[in-house]
Amino acid sequence: MGLSLNFDLEDANGTVHSLQEYRGHVLVLFYESREHVQDNFALKRSFMHPRRPPFNQVRVVGVANVKSLNFPPARTFTQKAVRAIQSQFDLELLLDWEGQLLGAPFFFDPAASNVVVLSPAGEVLFRHRGVLAPHERERLVRTLAERVHHAA
Repeated sequence: MGLSLNFDLEDANGTVHSLQEYRGHVLVLFYESREHVQDNFALKRSFMHPRRPPFNQVRVVGVANVKSLNFPPARTFTQKAVRAIQSQFDLELLLDWEGQLLGAPFFFDPAASNVVVLSPAGEVLFRHRGVLAPHERERLVRTLAERVHHAA
C-alpha cells in the first residue's frame, strides 16, 4: 500500500493542486527550502529539456518549503520569485506554506534537499536526503528505468 497523497498545495499563481493528482504516475518529488535549491541541481537538470528516457516518462514536481515566508509581503514576493524560476525550467513547482510535507508520511528534512520517487500506487521506490553523490544519482536513474520498463 502506498503513501497517502492527500495534500493540497498551491502553485505560484495560487491554484491549489492535490498530490493525489499524480497517483497513477511514477513521481519524482523534490522538497527543498530556498537555501538548498542548488544542492541537487545536476539531478534536476537531468529532468529538463531535452527529456530522454527514463526521464520523459515520469512526473516531476518540485515543492518549495516556504513555511517561514507565509506572511505578507514575503508571500507575494515568494510567488513572484517562484514564477520566475518556473518559467526557466520545465518542472512543476508547488508551495508548501504550512509545512505539510514536513510531517507524516514524508517527514522531509527542512534543512536539506529531499528527493523521493513514488510508484504509481504511491509506494516509495527511492528516498534521499541531502546532496546525491554520482553513484546515488545512478541508483535513482536505474530505479526510474526499471519502474518505467515494468509499467510498459
